[in-house]
Amino acid sequence: MSLNLIFYRSYVWRLIQFASSGLLNIYLAYTFGAQLTGQFYGILYLFLTASNFFVFGFDVSLNYYVAKKALKTSDAVTITFLMTGISVILSMIIFPVYFQYNTFPEFRLQKLLIYTFLFVAGNVLIVFSGAILTAGNKNHLIGKFTAINNSLLLLLAIVLVNRYAPHPAADHFFTWYFIFYFLQGVLMISLLAGSFRRIAGFRWPPPRLFVKLLRFSGFIFITNFLFYISNKIPVMLAGTGSDFLTSGNYIQAYKLVEYISAMASFLYFPAVAMVAAEKNTVAGERILFLVRISNTFILLVSLLLVATGRILFPWIFGQSFSQVYPIFLYLLPGLLAAGSSPFLTAYFFGTGRVRYNFVSALIMLVSLTVSLVLLPHTMGIMRIAAAFSISGIISFLYDALAFRKFFRYKLADILLLQKNDAARLFLFLKSLLINRNGGD
Repeated sequence: MSLNLIFYRSYVWRLIQFASSGLLNIYLAYTFGAQLTGQFYGILYLFLTASNFFVFGFDVSLNYYVAKKALKTSDAVTITFLMTGISVILSMIIFPVYFQYNTFPEFRLQKLLIYTFLFVAGNVLIVFSGAILTAGNKNHLIGKFTAINNSLLLLLAIVLVNRYAPHPAADHFFTWYFIFYFLQGVLMISLLAGSFRRIAGFRWPPPRLFVKLLRFSGFIFITNFLFYISNKIPVMLAGTGSDFLTSGNYIQAYKLVEYISAMASFLYFPAVAMVAAEKNTVAGERILFLVRISNTFILLVSLLLVATGRILFPWIFGQSFSQVYPIFLYLLPGLLAAGSSPFLTAYFFGTGRVRYNFVSALIMLVSLTVSLVLLPHTMGIMRIAAAFSISGIISFLYDALAFRKFFRYKLADILLLQKNDAARLFLFLKSLLINRNGGD
């Protein structure tokens, strides 16, 4: 299959996934308000962080070894079930204790424990299945499954809101959300396994295989998890506070940052593949070009939101989200940094210089912690947003200086698109779409 076709199909389904996720989020925010959605998303981010830690980077190893045909898909599926079981057991030990000390008024403990099982099991199945599908050049199926899931949930939310009062509708919807998420994981792993009877016949992978997988993924996992936790600590701090109205506003502002940076990150995996395939000089020039595309896109979108957000955000999300705009302004410098850093870390990853990514992630985590300690608590929720931006900028500055050790560039080369980039941009976009019917 043509590489351009793989990218094209992935982009199309990621775009549909992105749109369906955005519409679902807007509908939930507008219908259920900041306090309810603040608790809901706060719980989701907790579950996401835990399950991403429990997989310990084995998804990276499975992707690598299945792609090289050094690991059978049947063995990868068996490992997926094993890691899912381990993740669920650990979650069911940790979260009952956590929820005793951190309560969410709109969610009863019994339901939270059910949600823990459904989400952690579903998320681990989705992560591992996605890694195996990507190894087989079928990563577009991840976006397809998620887009369908989001669309069904949106239709369900509309039906429930029209049938019940807001709080009962929200209660029913949240339960079905976690059920749907679990079912998506089951369907994806079933697609790989063929049938549950075949799964029962899989042989148990030898212990030395786990050692090999762990050695391959361990350092990469630690690096990626440091990046992940540095980005998610602020939103988890906001999502577990007592003022859920304010935390709901923060989480919605953060989701805007996620959506905008996700749109820019559509180019991330092509960047990794490009760096791995080309010489240092050519790869360096193209990485800077991608950084300029991302920066220009994010700057234009940010300027538009700065100009209109004060009116636009309450109109889109509802009147309970009046604090989204000032919080977004504090998050904005971090968003601009988040648009550039992934391409520089892609360069280090693609050229085998992963230690620079580890240092960058460590810098981000340390600077975030120091900022949270030093910034005055009188800033309220803005303190968390400011710490996010400060840590992102410091990490980006390190990435930029480290990149300069291998490829010399001027300051203008890492900022915005230049006059001579217009023709190059046209050719680049054309290259992503060409041969989408499978031709060379």
